[in-house]
Amino acid sequence: MIGLGALGGMYLDRIARGLPEADVFVIADAERADRLERDGVVINGREVRFPVVRPGNAAEVAELLIIATKAGGLEAAIELARPFVGHGTLILSLINGIHSEDALAEAFPEADVLLSMTAGSDVVRRGNDISYENFGRIAFGREADAPADDAVQRLDALLTEADVPHEVPADMRRTMWWKFMGNVGINPTSALLDAEYGAFTLPDSHAREVMLAAQREVIRIANAQWVDLGEADIQTWLRTVSTLAPRGETSMLQDMRAGRLTEVDIFSGVVVQLGQELGIPTPVNEMLLHGVKAREQILGAA
Repeated sequence: MIGLGALGGMYLDRIARGLPEADVFVIADAERADRLERDGVVINGREVRFPVVRPGNAAEVAELLIIATKAGGLEAAIELARPFVGHGTLILSLINGIHSEDALAEAFPEADVLLSMTAGSDVVRRGNDISYENFGRIAFGREADAPADDAVQRLDALLTEADVPHEVPADMRRTMWWKFMGNVGINPTSALLDAEYGAFTLPDSHAREVMLAAQREVIRIANAQWVDLGEADIQTWLRTVSTLAPRGETSMLQDMRAGRLTEVDIFSGVVVQLGQELGIPTPVNEMLLHGVKAREQILGAA
């Protein structure tokens, strides 16, 4: 695992407990490695210490590499990963957005980078404390009509043995766009409005209306690129949000409240860019992009 944040800690803990004989470890360097070795993490009130391996101490390539950093940490994660990646290494990215798989495939042509995403979790990290009520699930696989292959089947078997909730959609590219649609709506809106999950499920929720308007712009862009998203996918997203802890926070809301720069560029920013390229207006996402960046400036986020 590279990136022992909220998602990374939650998933690595489940894998380590489900596969006690596996060689499970965190890849980190410098001060972060020192801190993880010294302090560990606390997951739902339970202190956990994972083995930490520094890049200079890599003994062999990994069978499975999971990357769960923020989007801005992808380039650094690639450099950390190099000593651990070899022919046939499976790479699973839990990074938000729709960009990380292509970057990883370019960096590691010898590896097998699966399309992947995670949804349905309300995990939060504050300091070294990680907590969640809903675990969510990982989805991974290939594009539509791709035949079943050994890599997907091996990961399916491993996660089943580890008791990690997961699915293998027939069209993983479409599933990634569904998650992107959901994130584009809820993450920037929550960060701008300081809105927790419950704000999007209240009767007559204005926060929900902002979220839906941003998501419908994503649907138009997806359709222009032959990705079949529609109103039924919004309803699926609303059902997913309704299962989350009402006081839970999106990752962007956590960043904003902590005074950190958010990932608005990979959500609203990407939608605005694609809209310009495709000639599709995206006024809601333009407003969210500038609104979130304005709040970052006002709060002095860094």
